[in-house]
Amino acid sequence: MSKYRPYFHAKIYKYIEYVNQGLIIPTTFAEGKTIYNKEVADLITLGHQVIFCSYNGGFDTSALGRTARLLNIEKYLDIKLKLFCIWEFWSRNCPRHYTAKRTKSGKYFSTSAEDVYKFEFNDPNFIEEHIAFKDVEIEIAIAKKVLARDKRPPLVNTLKELRKFIPEISHKRINHVPT
Repeated sequence: MSKYRPYFHAKIYKYIEYVNQGLIIPTTFAEGKTIYNKEVADLITLGHQVIFCSYNGGFDTSALGRTARLLNIEKYLDIKLKLFCIWEFWSRNCPRHYTAKRTKSGKYFSTSAEDVYKFEFNDPNFIEEHIAFKDVEIEIAIAKKVLARDKRPPLVNTLKELRKFIPEISHKRINHVPT
């Protein structure tokens, strides 16, 4: 049994539904790590450049590391990869007319994956499920959209190189503040 309440506790039922529908197969974190790293190694062997990519690169890479440590696994990634944060890339290239609900502070427009997707795909009723592969699908759509505007995604080598306060990047762009 877990010693803490996982952040995804409210969504566990969705995963159970997916298992019952045959859409996913339950596995352990350690087995998932092994499969992931084997696929990465196989792609590199075939000559592909593999990039660790997620909407919130800083959070996702940190969360994988924390989870691995909680489970007494030394690290998640066996091979050092370049990192790509879709959120930062989008913020650098967001439309200057972007609008969304304001953040809690009221200072910035929300640039969550859900709000960016709503804006970019003109779908104001879209609600992100926050369920693994569903998140990946919208993140790919956002990445493709921004890659159509700028072909040069910022790749970094370490987690420390990722921007810490990304909303400020889009805020300056939307409000035409020189960077």
